[in-house]
Amino acid sequence: MTGYSDRVGHALAFAAKHLSRDPTLPAAVLARPANVAVILASYGCDEVTVVAAVLQEVIAGAPPEERPELTRRLGEKFGPVTLAVAREALPPEPPSPRALRRTWETECVDRLAHLATLEPRTLSIRAAQEILDCGTILSDVRRLGHEYLPTSRAVTGAQLVWWFRSVAETLDRHEAWPRREMLGELRLLTGELAQELEA
Repeated sequence: MTGYSDRVGHALAFAAKHLSRDPTLPAAVLARPANVAVILASYGCDEVTVVAAVLQEVIAGAPPEERPELTRRLGEKFGPVTLAVAREALPPEPPSPRALRRTWETECVDRLAHLATLEPRTLSIRAAQEILDCGTILSDVRRLGHEYLPTSRAVTGAQLVWWFRSVAETLDRHEAWPRREMLGELRLLTGELAQELEA
């Protein structure tokens, strides 16, 4: 894609308008759609992938009761193909009978299984999100210390490193995925995070 895209700009404006309705959201959450878009664009992903990534962040952050109307509006504005890619990139919904007793490990297993089934554009979106997450955690640890690991689930640093390595391994199994160079950045960041946590 070229340096300027009206559709990407439109998607980012929609995301900013939608997310800014909640004044309690931290700046990192408000900036997340743009950060993911920048990562995807830097790897030469096409416009549909970049726009879908921005829309996925909007859908994921919306309350469940608002999602049907929100996705309808997004489909009208950005088209069914882009919306389908955005929706496929959403994390899998937990089965309702198990929802109250799901552990972090259970969620990880489900997310890895879901990752193994995704199409190339969606794989790129998920890779960009993991690059962003790992890079953010690494920056926080370097700047603030190990006690500021950004997790609300009492997950250890070793578990986070395991997660990012497992994501890279799962992505690596998709031999036809055209953006495999993204694995290099994810693995580099994961290795640096592991070294910081071991120091």
